[in-house]
Amino acid sequence: MKKFAPALLLILVFLGGLWYAWSQDFFKEKQAETSKPLVHVNVADVQSFSILSGGQQTELVRKDGEWSMTKPSAAPLNPNLTEGWMDSFNLLTQERVVEEKASDLAKYGLDKPSSVYKVNLADGTSQEVKAGSPTPVEGYVYVQLGSSPAVYQVGESSLSVLNKSPLDFVETSPVKFDYDQVKSVTFSWKDHKWSLTKNEPDKSAAQSKWKLPDREIEGAEATQVLDKLLFMKTEEMPKRAADEAIKPGEWTLEIVRTVDGKEMKDTYSGRSDGKSVWIAKQGGDWAYAIPLAAMEEAAASNVKKE
Repeated sequence: MKKFAPALLLILVFLGGLWYAWSQDFFKEKQAETSKPLVHVNVADVQSFSILSGGQQTELVRKDGEWSMTKPSAAPLNPNLTEGWMDSFNLLTQERVVEEKASDLAKYGLDKPSSVYKVNLADGTSQEVKAGSPTPVEGYVYVQLGSSPAVYQVGESSLSVLNKSPLDFVETSPVKFDYDQVKSVTFSWKDHKWSLTKNEPDKSAAQSKWKLPDREIEGAEATQVLDKLLFMKTEEMPKRAADEAIKPGEWTLEIVRTVDGKEMKDTYSGRSDGKSVWIAKQGGDWAYAIPLAAMEEAAASNVKKE
């Protein structure tokens, strides 16, 4: 037994050392130093925010509760996307302080930030997040807050959520309707002409039978036809409808809806530029470029599936 005593003593010393190291948090990051909130703004107080990335600036401004895009140009916005961006801004966290008072920002890529996110508040103050170079730890980026000398380590994924293009804030779907309100649809483009009519007005779109020119179809197939119209999306920034000089004739879509017992008709017109069909709602402010592939798919909606 005596010959094993030195070995047992070494094991006990080693285990004791491990216990001490663990008790002193040598093997785990201190809770106080992980995932601290980086910024926080009261969303209701936000007056504007901007994104500067890749040499392009996107700026959105709120006035009288309504958001508008001022840079790079005016565009119809999806308010849910605007609110979502501010929520993501508030979710930014820093994993640790890399340097309290950094004198050489170039070392972190912060002398010329790759992206800058700025939020302006009603009281005249602002919160600014500058993203620099990736850290040696994969998945993290060096970040600076405004003119503060401190440099933080921030998750790259949380920053990428903020790095939006102008199109990411835009309402990209030009055609809008409630399925159950649709009474009829008339589509005309080149040699493609078809109509879809609801046969049972008192039923929902999915439960009603519908009529195409050559046959009656079930609600499930009819909603698939409506899907193709509702899900048409632009892949580029909308333009002012007045600037596009869209005239009825080349492409026309008419949707008759029943709203609160009253019949309403929405008319959309469009013209092709060779790669897209620019469409606009009659009386609407904006024109949207729908890819030819999406338009051709909608045009073939009356083709019977084998």
